[in-house]
Amino acid sequence: MTENKRAEKELKHNLRFVQPLLRLLGIWPLSDTATLPSKILQRFTVFTVCCLQLLLLVPSIQYIILIEKNGKRKLKLALPLLNTISQTFKYIILLYRANEFKKALDEMRNDWLNVTDENRKILRDKSKKAHIISTTMIIGMYTSGLTYRIGIPLSKGIILLPNNTTMRLLPSPSYFVFNEQLTPIYEIVFTLQVIAGFSIYTIICGSIGIIMMLCLHICGLLRILVNKLIDFTVDEETDEEIVQKKLVNIVQYQIKIKRFLNNIESITQYICFFEICTNTILLSAVGYFVIMEWMDRNVMASIVYTVLAMTYSLSTFAICYIGQQLLDKSNDVQRTCITLSWYHLPKKKARSVLMIIITSNKLLKLTGGKVVDMSLATFTDIMKTTVGYLNILRKVF
Repeated sequence: MTENKRAEKELKHNLRFVQPLLRLLGIWPLSDTATLPSKILQRFTVFTVCCLQLLLLVPSIQYIILIEKNGKRKLKLALPLLNTISQTFKYIILLYRANEFKKALDEMRNDWLNVTDENRKILRDKSKKAHIISTTMIIGMYTSGLTYRIGIPLSKGIILLPNNTTMRLLPSPSYFVFNEQLTPIYEIVFTLQVIAGFSIYTIICGSIGIIMMLCLHICGLLRILVNKLIDFTVDEETDEEIVQKKLVNIVQYQIKIKRFLNNIESITQYICFFEICTNTILLSAVGYFVIMEWMDRNVMASIVYTVLAMTYSLSTFAICYIGQQLLDKSNDVQRTCITLSWYHLPKKKARSVLMIIITSNKLLKLTGGKVVDMSLATFTDIMKTTVGYLNILRKVF
């Protein structure tokens, strides 16, 4: 097997979790040689996903405004509605930034093809972390989400109303101009809402998968940059021409990494912002529902909401952990720069190290809408805020 084919195979293995999810959403970029049927299928997929989101949004909003009068019940219904709105915005962002995502994938591919075996091992090790987090999150998200949309409505069974009529619950309580309780209308609406819920959880896993894939790739590039910096002065090279080539290579690599981060930031900053804002509200609301359902002795609902809370906590932790990894690797570059053995270099070239040090002083960060830095400290603040909102909900309702 040739070197390029081996690199292509490893890259495909690296993308094995993200690519299928994004293909289901019609977001994965097509190749330049894609056929017309492939392009039509992708646009049809996007249209279908948008219709499924509207199927959840419009009837649910109508039900909350026109039908439901109880405050606690409205809060419970607003939980999945808020999540749907947030994921719809994230989906629109991913569609709008499709060109930037395609450029980032092309750069990733070039990096995997043009690095040495040793550096490719660094990129491979970083992708393993993404696979572990992705697997855990996908299992948790689909299990808790689909159980919430299927298990809870079916566990309630047929409900007898005060006017001596029966009602079957839908995954998402909705208001329609027709009678959705009739067979087979009920079964059709139920199935469509479950599929729509599946698309929402796919958006969550796919968007976070994109962030993990791109940011951990940058972490790998930063590790390679550290090795280049160490090699820059470790040999005590005195040949000015060789030193100049190494210096140029390091500066170009720094510029390449910063350009790559600036490119993906147009995607990641908005996804991170929506994710942390939504999850903060959802975690506090879900925590409140766990307490309420447990007090009502509804064991099934309590378990489902508990798993949901754990899943939302994991997705928040995943983003903050990735941001912390990026921050730590950027700190490693900065620390390596200021501890370089510059005195081993020729006098004229030793001054050039200042440029590298100044460039490394600006740490690379993953931000949420350029408002908050993603880090483990931020995750701690989010959990504290969640508990605060939970206490407010307990007092108000």
